[in-house]
Amino acid sequence: GPYTLVLPNPARRYLWITGTTPDVIGVRVPELPAEAQSVLDEVACVVATSANLVGGPDPRRVDEVPASILERVGAVVDAGELPGIPSTVLDFTGAEPRVLRQPNPPVVLVVRFAESGIDLELAVWINDPENGQANLKSALYLGIWRAFQANDIKIPYPQREVRLVADSITPAGGVPVASKQSHPKER
Repeated sequence: GPYTLVLPNPARRYLWITGTTPDVIGVRVPELPAEAQSVLDEVACVVATSANLVGGPDPRRVDEVPASILERVGAVVDAGELPGIPSTVLDFTGAEPRVLRQPNPPVVLVVRFAESGIDLELAVWINDPENGQANLKSALYLGIWRAFQANDIKIPYPQREVRLVADSITPAGGVPVASKQSHPKER
């Protein structure tokens, strides 16, 4: 964490880093523990590949790094299991910035207690906003609906009770009718 920036690389520099995508380069801006920060302070910059294959899982320990990567490196520093979460990947190569990866889970916020339930807001990142959000929203709503059904959670429809408390009631265009007590009616 926290960020990896995917930036244009029009000069196609550092091909040993860019691999199959020489027109772009990823720049990581990590939060470093004190020991790593002291090394960076001495050398000013570290150029390295990711420790995972494109689209592969993010290794947290040296023994999780793919062998095809370990075979090609000059040195491995094993400081134990990495803390934190993978970085958020932001793509700045197009007309608009895009979030390519957001490792944090979806966030559910309680917005308010409503008249007949609780209003919730679900916030998620999507990998490709260019394709829109309708399919994602539909899939999320269907998933929530199925989870409700599987757990026998029912959503009651709001109901109202109307009580007439006047001594007499006059129907539209009619004669007043005396009322001895109020009667509940549903609308």
